[in-house]
Amino acid sequence: MIRLLPRRPSLLLWRMLFAELLRTLAVTAVALTASIAFAGAVKPLADGQVSLLDALRLTGLLAVPMLQYALPFAAGFAATLTYHRFGAENEAAAAYASGIGHRTVMIPAVLVGVLLCGSLLVLADQVMPRFLRSAESLVQRDITRLLVGPIQRGRSISLDDFEIHADEAIGPLRPGAGSAAFQHVVLRGVLAVRPSETGSAEWYSAQRVDVWLVDNPNEPGGVGVKLVFQGASTSSPEAMAEGERFETRIIPIPSTVDDNVKYLSFAEMREVRDRPRKMNQLDRRARMLIAALREHRKIERVHDEIEQRGRVIFEQGDQRIVLTASSMTTDGEDRWRIAHATPGTRIALTVRMADGRERLQTARSAVLRFREDALGDVALSGSLSLTLQGVSTIGPDGESTVERAEQVYANLSVPGVEFDDLNEASVAELLREADEAILRDGHGAAQIRTLRRNLEERHDRLQRELIGKSHGRIAYGAVTLVMILAGAVIALRLRDSLPLPVYMLSFFPALAAVLAISVGERMAERAMVPGMLLVWGSVLLLGLYTMLAYAHLRRH
Repeated sequence: MIRLLPRRPSLLLWRMLFAELLRTLAVTAVALTASIAFAGAVKPLADGQVSLLDALRLTGLLAVPMLQYALPFAAGFAATLTYHRFGAENEAAAAYASGIGHRTVMIPAVLVGVLLCGSLLVLADQVMPRFLRSAESLVQRDITRLLVGPIQRGRSISLDDFEIHADEAIGPLRPGAGSAAFQHVVLRGVLAVRPSETGSAEWYSAQRVDVWLVDNPNEPGGVGVKLVFQGASTSSPEAMAEGERFETRIIPIPSTVDDNVKYLSFAEMREVRDRPRKMNQLDRRARMLIAALREHRKIERVHDEIEQRGRVIFEQGDQRIVLTASSMTTDGEDRWRIAHATPGTRIALTVRMADGRERLQTARSAVLRFREDALGDVALSGSLSLTLQGVSTIGPDGESTVERAEQVYANLSVPGVEFDDLNEASVAELLREADEAILRDGHGAAQIRTLRRNLEERHDRLQRELIGKSHGRIAYGAVTLVMILAGAVIALRLRDSLPLPVYMLSFFPALAAVLAISVGERMAERAMVPGMLLVWGSVLLLGLYTMLAYAHLRRH
């Protein structure tokens, strides 16, 4: 039977090695952690995201999370120095001669390794996420600095789908009395570029853009940005007229603090695994799909009303629009053509205005579609719009107008369509609802199919990311134990060599293992099995390397 512990404990030897290990570990860990934390604070300071005082605070906040990377190497270095001195000064030979075996000598390294392994798991679960949150919040708390700083250095900023360049940034300014904004920045000489639906670039230029920072209504405690363009022009003629003043919807500023699994404890990871919509990026995709499903229900109602009753009712603010037609067909691009089955028969509309009067209109044809605002997101701010071609109008007093080539009714709603059940739906329920919408009759299926795929892909990736991050944290603790044993074993085996070459023989394999764990975590987001094999395979290979070195030490 193999004994894991010696018959007689050597308390004096253990106390000496244990104390020296802890002393060397403390000095090494402090120096290494301070260096890594300072390096992490330099970039935000250089980019103007934090002040000098905040950079010092950031260094202190990053020190604790950096222990995850510093402690394994500090432990390996401490074990190498301690056991190399123990062997080089013939203390190990004296211990062996007195009947103390190799396992007895290795007990302090095992105890320190187990202690560090447990400490890292506790730090990674409870302490590091809190410090990382504080560090990230310190960088992100001054949104105006994040907007103004890059522009003052001649760089562009990214907001939503836009890359924005400005000649000058002024701010932060105090908003006027009664304003809903809490901060105000003025940009001059602005050029904004974003990709269009066709893949080409759309540009928007303005003499002045007012940037208003407001509370995000869709995210409690979140921040949103509203852009107001003045003296503007664009390459997209349907978006706005030349020189028009217009404003965007509220663009949410994503918080990486609330949307990154590295800020979560193990308990929070389990909660997110069960309720993934707690993560902002996934919830945004879910809300986009909900918006598309809402529009789809409107389209289904319109289609059924036209096919069954030959008429449909729309509401636009205080106006009520009754459209008479007999057919509705889709062109496969989220647009639906409304017409009469009989060629030459015009579509009829009765528009009841807020004062109760009515006007009558006829049109050759009509197109119903999701309308996208000039700088908005169709899935978040989209609504139904009705575009009429060849429009003739008879006013409330019987007066006729000249036929217009086109008229658009935007922001239409369809009474009687319910969709409150979607707001709190889980991801699985939304995916099922999307599948049913796609299978029914294809109305709006192109957009829903795309948004469904985006939501499912992000959900699956989040689940893999949660598993990869939790396994990675455990693997970092395990590799710390193996690294300290590797340093001790190799130091005893090569006690007649210089300390630095001895440390290199344990450092490079340990470095490869740590890098493999980090790469495996990220790989698990795309491919779970290869990622997990890389994470735990690196720990096992380092353990095998240590066992072979220990077997060689025992034989000699």
